[in-house]
Amino acid sequence: MSDRRSTNYRSRRAVFYGNVCIRIIMIGIFVFFSRYWYLGKHRGVFIIGIVIFAFIYNRTAGLYGGFRSGNSRIRDICLAQGLSIFWASSAGFVINCISSHKLQGWSVFLSMLMLQIIIVVVWACKMNQIYMCLHKPREVLLVCRSERKDELIRVIEKNTAKFHLAGYAEPEDALAVLGKRPYKDTVNCLIVSTDKGDSRRQIFAWCLQNEIKLYMIPEAADVQIGSMRMVHVLEKPMVLYQDIERFRTELAVKRVFDIVVGTAAIIILAPVMVGIAVAIKIDDSGPVFFCQDRYTKDEKVFRMIKFRSMYVDKERHGVMPTTQGDSRITRVGSVIRSFRLDELPQLFNIVKGDMSFVGPRPEQIELYEYYAYKTPEFRLRSRMKGGLTGYAQVYGKYNTEPEDKLIMDLAYIENWSLSLDFKLLMKTIQVCLKRESTEGFQNDKAEELINHTEELISKTEEMGTIS
Repeated sequence: MSDRRSTNYRSRRAVFYGNVCIRIIMIGIFVFFSRYWYLGKHRGVFIIGIVIFAFIYNRTAGLYGGFRSGNSRIRDICLAQGLSIFWASSAGFVINCISSHKLQGWSVFLSMLMLQIIIVVVWACKMNQIYMCLHKPREVLLVCRSERKDELIRVIEKNTAKFHLAGYAEPEDALAVLGKRPYKDTVNCLIVSTDKGDSRRQIFAWCLQNEIKLYMIPEAADVQIGSMRMVHVLEKPMVLYQDIERFRTELAVKRVFDIVVGTAAIIILAPVMVGIAVAIKIDDSGPVFFCQDRYTKDEKVFRMIKFRSMYVDKERHGVMPTTQGDSRITRVGSVIRSFRLDELPQLFNIVKGDMSFVGPRPEQIELYEYYAYKTPEFRLRSRMKGGLTGYAQVYGKYNTEPEDKLIMDLAYIENWSLSLDFKLLMKTIQVCLKRESTEGFQNDKAEELINHTEELISKTEEMGTIS
């Protein structure tokens, strides 16, 4: 165990020094190329440019995960670093143009950007090799119910660089299994998913006593409890829970941001939207837009607008989630869905007030009712206005399990702030460049969802709850 800790400590130190090196190199390249800009000839402006570049690069690379060598794929690190370099270098270019009162320095800007990206790609590959040589994956015991076993094993096996599945145990048997060989001497990490309070407390206490890393997959109640704060009332220690509506001023600022930025985005992106509309019309002569009833705050129904990405009338006969390689998607649709461009018309929904830039993603009414029937806490998502993007869209995928999306959305609601909205908007740019984030459901999963939804609709219609 101590040898493993020593090895992992060395890998973490290697990543730390590698991150320091790439920061120094990026700033050095900016300083070198700045000599050929106007700002490089004026010391005061030059120093301001360096400070701004270093600040933006460091903060955005941290936000996008550009320093997570060994814990993220090489292409994700390269994308994160590339975006960070672009924002930071663009800021330097803008400062140069403002200080010189001229739009100049394009060739220097592009040359600097190209060199930085080449170095980042080489750095990311080398750092990944170093990390893999030094790091040993954690030996994991999976503790969960049998119905979640296969799903969680698939997730763990996708992350072989970080985890090695040593075994599996039911929650009630976990401590007994951990006391036996070979698990007693090898397991140094637990991934736990259980709603049984007694089992969770015992496992948590055991991990603390034995200094074992514990990853707990939360329930909806866990997320809400985590947002409570300790208070002292009636001479008793208590935890206080307050709803999101306490942030009235911040919510007003959020609405002003939606109107101002939404209107500006419509004006700036108008040529792009016109181009997409023309391409859709030329492709199959069908309607440009696809409109659908969705739920937003307080389960209010609104008409959400999207660019049509499927052949006409393909969703007329009920709920049909998108699957991998879905034949209903048009040629233009496959392109605009890959980069989330089909969502652009929702800017009008945002300006109107039906949606916000950031919030829980509005679900189809039939799917929403099915998820709420299956998991009653799903209705808690409607405490905030539906969003163009959200926590679940940034950290999950289209085909992420609804239960996991619920946990992410509740985490967003309970920890909401204007700064969190800004971070999610910045992360959304990165997510839109990842094709896998739009992957559809597996065919069997989609079929199961359709069957269950249709069954629920038929039951509720019989009860008269759906007209």
